[in-house]
Amino acid sequence: MTYIRMSLAITSAAFLTHVADSARAQSVSSQAEPPEEITVRGEKPLEQYRIELEVAREELVEAYNEANSTDRNDIVCRNERVTGTRMPQRICRSKAQSEAEASASMSWLRSMTHSAGRYVTPPVAGGGAPEVLPAVNASIGAAGAQSGAEMLSAESRAAIEAELETLKKENRQVYRAIVKYLEALDEYNRARGVTAEQ
Repeated sequence: MTYIRMSLAITSAAFLTHVADSARAQSVSSQAEPPEEITVRGEKPLEQYRIELEVAREELVEAYNEANSTDRNDIVCRNERVTGTRMPQRICRSKAQSEAEASASMSWLRSMTHSAGRYVTPPVAGGGAPEVLPAVNASIGAAGAQSGAEMLSAESRAAIEAELETLKKENRQVYRAIVKYLEALDEYNRARGVTAEQ
């Protein structure tokens, strides 16, 4: 029985010595080794890029409106639902473009209501009766209204582009707003995976 006690005591002492040595070795090695570093790089969500792009666009419009020469060239942006979709899109137009579109719409409406779809041709030479052509007058009025609006809208766009080119060279605030917008657009396109070639 003493033999069993003695062997049990020796085994226990050896085990405790082993445990103490391994604990001492771990504490020494943990003090000598530097802690591990973990670097986590995160990407912004696509929505954040889109928000930054919208903010940059609004700042550009605001800088342009403050610096441009006339109120007719002021740009107004609003959300519109384009035909065929329920998703609103941000549409920006100058006041001159909006006035041209409103004028064209009124001209089209007038041509439709005043003609009531009846167009009488001039008398035919040789005594023939004039011909009544329904809906031709309305078509002529609508085409005239549309072409007039397109012409005024194109003139307004050209005036805005010319003034923007001038302001870009002369006004630092407008120049910075343009650069910020273009950088935000590039970042947004990179985040979407769109390259310049596409």
